[in-house]
Amino acid sequence: MRYGTIIIGGGLSAITAGIALARRGRRVAVIAAGQPSARFNNGAFHLLGRFDRQPVESPLDAISSLAGQHPYRLIGQENVEKFAAQAAAILRTAGVNIVGSHKRNVNAYSPLGLPEPAWLVRETVLSDHAPLPSRLALLHIKGFIDSPLPMVAYHLGQNGFQVDTLEIDTPDIAAARRTAAGMRTLALARTLGGHKALAALHAKIREVADPLPQSVLLVLPALIGIDNSYTAQLFRDNLGRPLAFLPSPPPSVLGLRLTTELRHYFQMLGGLYRTNQRVTTAHTANGRVAYITTDARPGMHLEADNYILATGTLASGGLVTRDGAVAEPLFNLDLNPDGRVTVDNNLHPSQQGQTIDNLYAIGDILARDPRAGADREGVAMLTALHAARQIRP
Repeated sequence: MRYGTIIIGGGLSAITAGIALARRGRRVAVIAAGQPSARFNNGAFHLLGRFDRQPVESPLDAISSLAGQHPYRLIGQENVEKFAAQAAAILRTAGVNIVGSHKRNVNAYSPLGLPEPAWLVRETVLSDHAPLPSRLALLHIKGFIDSPLPMVAYHLGQNGFQVDTLEIDTPDIAAARRTAAGMRTLALARTLGGHKALAALHAKIREVADPLPQSVLLVLPALIGIDNSYTAQLFRDNLGRPLAFLPSPPPSVLGLRLTTELRHYFQMLGGLYRTNQRVTTAHTANGRVAYITTDARPGMHLEADNYILATGTLASGGLVTRDGAVAEPLFNLDLNPDGRVTVDNNLHPSQQGQTIDNLYAIGDILARDPRAGADREGVAMLTALHAARQIRP
């Protein structure tokens, strides 16, 4: 079976590369071994949020300070700016309602209530993309296990907000409390997904918030709209007073929603997404990948003009340890001293010093500058777009 491009991995970098190629009419297959890393996304996208542990205000201005092996230096600053704009356009076209710009970071608030410098953030998520009021009211779902409410309130207070806490309970939430599992993030999100449950939640929020001034911003755990952004936006807009969502610890509703939105867009473009299939062997000859095989059909050679490796690091199996050393298990690619895949400016990796001309490595598997922080989504999406641009029709 032959494709234009086969992408190995299913995370944000893989699906971004797949979308970019599919939009140009390429025949693309994404082969994902397990759950994509995008499910951990908390509604914010980071281009370059920190350098030397200090917040970065302008990501583009800080790129020149990065070490030469950082992917942004390989791509080039002009391409970083161009690809950042393209990445934002892809997210919006896929239905991810985001605000922000690569020219200036905003503060997006984490599941712990801490401000994190971000390039883009979902419009409904608590952030300072628009001026925030001085007073917030945390809406606590009674019995919600995954909400570190005291820590959130403390951190928000430390950042200058006056914080109130209001408890929310409805018949649907009370029914979910019958089991501990029912009060975990994803189970509770599904409980609150029906029209009647959402209407009851709406009414309860209005009731408990009624004594507060209209200027107070209500903050609700991001449990609404597990499948699409529209539900969360409609819930907020119909409430009749200001509301923002605070992400929950992963796996999060926002992360699962992102995974669904991007995968649906890729498939709408004609891309093939194969899940729960692990690439087991890769055959190279004369500096090129000839074919790969998977555990689903070990005897079938999957051939392509080009291949993209987006398998991540040790946590996802993209890198492994052998005899106390880090190794790339599929192609046995050359690594740098930090244990990441070595690539050239076109993101071609090498095998025993020989460049593999039709293979590209993108995302977390690439080297970083240890002084850089909060750059994961940017590296994932921008290296994906850079690799896709090298692949000609």
